[in-house]
Amino acid sequence: MYRTTLRYSAAQVQGLHAQMVAHARAALRIARDHGDRTSRAHHQLWLAVALTASDEFDQAGEILAERCDPSDHVALPWVRPMWHYHRAQLKLAAGRLEEADEDAVEAVRICERLAAPALAVGPLALRIRVAVHRHELTEANRHVVHASRLSAAASGAAREELSWVTALLHSAEENRESALDTLSPVYSGVPKRPLLLTREPHAGACLVRTAMSAGDSERATAVAEAARLVATRNPTVVSAVAAAAHAEGVLCNDVGRLRAAVSAYRSGPRPLSLAAATEDLALAENEAGGRSTAIGLLNEALARYQNHGARGDALRVRKTLRSLAVRRRTRGRDRDLDPVEGPRARWDQLTPSELRVVRLVAQGLTNREVAEKLFLSPHTVDSHLRHSFTKLGVTSRVELTRQVLTHEEVPPAGSA
Repeated sequence: MYRTTLRYSAAQVQGLHAQMVAHARAALRIARDHGDRTSRAHHQLWLAVALTASDEFDQAGEILAERCDPSDHVALPWVRPMWHYHRAQLKLAAGRLEEADEDAVEAVRICERLAAPALAVGPLALRIRVAVHRHELTEANRHVVHASRLSAAASGAAREELSWVTALLHSAEENRESALDTLSPVYSGVPKRPLLLTREPHAGACLVRTAMSAGDSERATAVAEAARLVATRNPTVVSAVAAAAHAEGVLCNDVGRLRAAVSAYRSGPRPLSLAAATEDLALAENEAGGRSTAIGLLNEALARYQNHGARGDALRVRKTLRSLAVRRRTRGRDRDLDPVEGPRARWDQLTPSELRVVRLVAQGLTNREVAEKLFLSPHTVDSHLRHSFTKLGVTSRVELTRQVLTHEEVPPAGSA
C-alpha cells in the first residue's frame, strides 16, 4: 500500500493521468482485499481525482455520488471534507458553479468542526474561483483573506491553487501587476512540476496570458512548455491536448492552434474551458482581420458563459463586443451583465437556490427554519443569504423583504 501511495503521488506531480488511475485502482484493490473500510474510502477519493483529471467525469461522479458515512472515517477524519471538496472540483469542471460552491461550503464547515483549518484552503480557493466566475468580487476577496490566514500549514498543491485563483481575482479587478506577483511561486515550478496543470488544465492559458500582459515572455513560454508536456504524457485525454494548444495559441496569438484547442474542447466535458478558448480564438481572429468571425465566436462564448452562470466572464465578453461596435438588446437574463444594473437586473442575478431562500426569509422564517424546510445545512442557507444580500445591495432582512415584495407576491408564512 505504501509503495502504491508513493507511485500515485509521483504520477500526479508529473501529470501522468493513466498511471494515476492505475495506481488508485491498485490501492483500492488492496484495501478491499484486506477489508479496510477507511482505506477504501481514501483510495476511492484518489480514483475520483484521477478520473476527473482524465476527463472521465461520469465514472468520477459515480464514486463521489455515494454517501460519505462519518462512521467509516474515524481513523481518517479528513476524508469527509475532502469528499465534498473533490465533488466540488468535479462540478466546477463540468460548469455547475452553484452546486460546486455548495459542496465547497460544506467542506469548509467540516474542516472548521474538525479543527483542521489547513484542509480548508483548497475548498476556499475553489470558492474564490466560483465567485470570480460569477462576478462576486467582494465575496472572492473575503475568501482570499480567510484562505491566506490558513495557507501556511496547507499543502504545496493547495497553496499553488490559492495563488492561481487569487491571480484570477486580481485580473478580474484589472490589477495585472498584483496578478503576476501572486503567481511567482507557481511560475517557479514550471515546466518541471506541472501539478497545477494536471489538476486544472485551463490554468495554462491563464498563466500564459498573465505573463504576456506583463511582457514576461520567458515565464509564458515555460508555462506553454509545461502544458505541452502534460499533453504529450496524456495523448488520449482531450482536455490535456486542448489545454496545450490553448496555451500555445495565447502565447503566439496563433489562430490555428486556438482553433485546434476549440475543436478539441468541443469533444470534451469542460464547458467553461471551451468558452475561454472560444473567447481567445475570437480575439485572435479579430486581430487577423476576421471581425465577423470574431463576433460570431464571441456570441458563442457569451451564450456558454451565461448558460453556466459565469456572469463575470459574460460581462468581459460583452465589453469586447461593445468595443467591436456590436449592440445587443439587454432583455431578460442579459440585463444582469450590464455595468450599471437596475433593480430588476439585480433581482435576475439570484440563482434558483438563492430565490428559494429569500422567499422563505421574506415570510419571516429564521435561517434554521429555512434550512429545515429546504433540507439544507444552516451554513448553506447563510451562504445563499449572503450572496443574495450582495447581489441585491441590501444590508438587512427588512430591506430584503421589501425587494421580494417589489418583484414577487409573497405567500403567507406556512403556505406551500
